[in-house]
Amino acid sequence: VSTSSTTLALKEVYSNFLPQTGIKEIELYPKDLKVGMVLSRDVRTGTGVLLLSKGIELNEANIENLNRYYKLDPSKNGVFVWVKS
Repeated sequence: VSTSSTTLALKEVYSNFLPQTGIKEIELYPKDLKVGMVLSRDVRTGTGVLLLSKGIELNEANIENLNRYYKLDPSKNGVFVWVKS
C-alpha cells in the first residue's frame, strides 16, 4: 500500500469521524498556540529533528521552545493541533 493511498484513507475516516465529535485539526504559527491545546501531529524542525510528539498537551514551556526553534530552524509547516469547532 502506498503512503499516499494510506493517507487518503485515513483522511476519509477522520473526515467522517471528527465532525461528529466537534473536534477539528487546524494549523497554527507557534506564536498563535495556547496552553492546553493538544498536538495532532509530531512537530519537527526544518531539518527534521523531533521537538514534540503528537498527543502532547501544550504548556507555556512547550510553546516558548517551539517559538525559539521555529526562529532557529524553521519548519515549512506550522503546528497542527486539535480544537473544538
